[in-house]
Amino acid sequence: MRSVALAVALTLLSPTVLAADAGPGASATPSPSPPAALPSGHPAPTQPSMEEIFRAPADTADEDDRLPPGTILVDLRDENDRPLPNAGLTLAILQQSVAKGESRRHVPAVTNDAGQARFDGNETGSSVAYRVSSVRDGGTYAARPFQLPLTKGVHVVLHVYPATSDVEKAVIVSQGILAVEVRDDRIQISQLLTIFNAGRVAWLPKDVVLGIPREATAFRSNQGMSDVGADAVPGGIKLRGTFGPGRNDVEFSWQLPYSGTESFDFSVGMPPHMAAFRVIATASPGMTLVVDDFPAARSSTDSQGQRLLTTQKEARRSEDELREVHVRVAGLPTRGSAPFVVAGLCALAVVVGVGLWGRRTPSAAARKELQEALLREIAELERARSAGDVGPKTYERVRRELVDALAKTLRPAT
Repeated sequence: MRSVALAVALTLLSPTVLAADAGPGASATPSPSPPAALPSGHPAPTQPSMEEIFRAPADTADEDDRLPPGTILVDLRDENDRPLPNAGLTLAILQQSVAKGESRRHVPAVTNDAGQARFDGNETGSSVAYRVSSVRDGGTYAARPFQLPLTKGVHVVLHVYPATSDVEKAVIVSQGILAVEVRDDRIQISQLLTIFNAGRVAWLPKDVVLGIPREATAFRSNQGMSDVGADAVPGGIKLRGTFGPGRNDVEFSWQLPYSGTESFDFSVGMPPHMAAFRVIATASPGMTLVVDDFPAARSSTDSQGQRLLTTQKEARRSEDELREVHVRVAGLPTRGSAPFVVAGLCALAVVVGVGLWGRRTPSAAARKELQEALLREIAELERARSAGDVGPKTYERVRRELVDALAKTLRPAT
């Protein structure tokens, strides 16, 4: 039987919910900014986010003037905000010193009958940071890091939850954004997944692998403060961590090789209960973006004037849950003879810099002939750049070499 989470999400998600600040970044806190790899200019959400509707009890780490300096008092609570007696927790201590460098240690404790644990005599000031964590049913939960002020202690409230690896026993719904950027010799893919847990049972994904092309390389994952994240495995991206109540964000990127063809396509797998997904591509003139079973892509520009192609889809019924997305980009400028053009331009620059100009007094005719050849090649380079046959990095490098070579021909003869 399908989880109730997707049915709930279908009534809450609108076409504008997939704004960039509804994308991955952190826990149930103010929305993060998207990674730099993503284009800007997404519309803002017009209704409450999932974590605002299904708000879990808040974890806190606040200064408390009722506690003496150097004291940390922890209240460990369950999913219903009730004290958890005789439960284990850990105080992590990170100390940074110019003289001794960085050191870490962990102090275990067990809560008393009131669900509390107390740590006295800790170092105050900005050189030491603390964080309280606890494990329940295999899930890991942690309060935000803090430092101890000089004149009072800190009171920490941390909630832990029952956990399951069966997604149908948790109330999970997902949103996502995928951004495509074509570079000189590779295709950059950036993904942001937001997985909302609208219940009181944490989800521990087990062997949940999101398919990506086997030729994908250069996987990178942005690690947040929690254990939630993603790892590259053969043929996909594996989710890991404790997806507790509220908002859980996963950001990662990867690359595909690109040989300058007119088009390319690829497929990516979705996490469970994907209710809404957006695909964005930074686009050159004439480029098109088609995503199977998605609406036609719309063209717009971001704040820097970069052309964007965007399409998105929201599931309308529980059986419409998105399981795989197939992306096709076409209308790209082909490289054609660009590699040979670049090789020729570089060779000419080398001839000028090393060969002929090894002579002390080149003739006026040779000087003029080389100047004209270099000017023609600079014009050819500009044409190749306008046609998209040469990428920006290659253009800058070759142009610099040609201009340097031209400058040598203009020096007075010695």
